[in-house]
This record gives sequence, C-alpha cells and structure tokens, in this order.
Amino acid sequence: MGKTISCSVLLALISCFYLLFATTLDTITPSKSIIDPDVLISQNGVFRLGFFSLANSSNCYIGILYNQVPVQIVVWVANRNSHLKDSFGILNISDDGNLVVSNGKAEVIFSRIGAARDSKVATQQLTLPYSGNLVLSNGEDGASNLWESFEDPSNAFTETMKISTDVKKGRKIYGELDSQGKFTEWKWDAGKGSWINKYSSYQTNCDVYGYCGGIWNM
Repeated sequence: MGKTISCSVLLALISCFYLLFATTLDTITPSKSIIDPDVLISQNGVFRLGFFSLANSSNCYIGILYNQVPVQIVVWVANRNSHLKDSFGILNISDDGNLVVSNGKAEVIFSRIGAARDSKVATQQLTLPYSGNLVLSNGEDGASNLWESFEDPSNAFTETMKISTDVKKGRKIYGELDSQGKFTEWKWDAGKGSWINKYSSYQTNCDVYGYCGGIWNM
C-alpha cells in the first residue's frame, strides 16, 4: 500500500523509544489493548501490528507492516474501509470475544467475530506469529483459530501467506507464494486425499527472466 508515516511526530518518537527499550510483545489478551503507539511484533522481528497513517494523510489505520526496513510497507489493514480521524484508536478483544477496533469516541469501526460456542473469552488471545498472520484463538494448545487475517486479505500477498486452506469449511483451493516469487494455486483432490497443483505462475525455472540464460533472436 506504499510508504507510511506515524500518526504524529510525537507518537513516532515515543514508538521508537518503546521499540528500543520495552519488552517486545507478540500477543495480547482480553485484559490488554493496543493503543497508539503500542505495537505487536512477531518474535522473528519481521512483522509488526500497529497504528499508522499514509504519507500526506491525517487518516489513521491499524494494520500489519514489515518491521525494521528502510521503507515501511503495509501488508494488511484492518480498518481499510473505515479510517480513524484521530490518533486515539484502540484495538482489543471485546467482552463477547470479538476483535474490535474503536475510535476515541468508543465507536466501533472494525469488528470480526471471534467467539465460538465452546470458547472462553477470558482465555482468548490475539497473536502475531512468524508468518505475519494475525490470529485470534482461544489460547489453548492445538485448538483451531477463531479468526485470522490470512482469511481476510487486503491487497497484498506475502511469501508466508496461504489462503483458503480449510477443507472442512469448504475451502478447496488455496494459493501460496514461495521464496523465489513463484505463485502456486493448489486444488484439493478428494479421490487422492491430497492437494494437487492447479496453476503456477511459471512452469519451469527457465520461465524466470535471466535464470537459464541463452541467446535471443533479434
């Protein structure tokens, strides 16, 4: 989505101080919230979740960005259709177990249902793992995710991203991007009980410009 700047110069300075001297968190629970300039940072340091503004704009958003890179790049935005008009945004797990972003007037501008019938809201947690996939879970080991950002993509596709992988939920096709930039779409084959290659952005390494070399006819 392009270059970004913090919601204000003061908040940016506070955020830098926080990143340098505070304990890095990758998870919050219902008892905690993310308030600008707070951030979540994946344990590998590649991704961060926090509030930001686009260059030459006072509108504020919360999303996932690449962390510690010279040019900040946004890879996912929660409130992409409803921007904040101030720097008083809050992201938290609500009392009913949903993921909520609200403004300074306590008006909800983004919400995703995360509560399950058998889930306990008190144990739910929001985590930003190595993959950059923001996950809302019930906090129990081995439990299924209640919601994840990979299932609610915006306009970016990262190497670690996979979408539509849950066969039980009827998602029988998914795509992924490998470290070489090759995009592959996979389809579930019920007869074989496995995923099969449906489409690849290139079929062989020689389809990649400059990989195989050779003489071109001019």
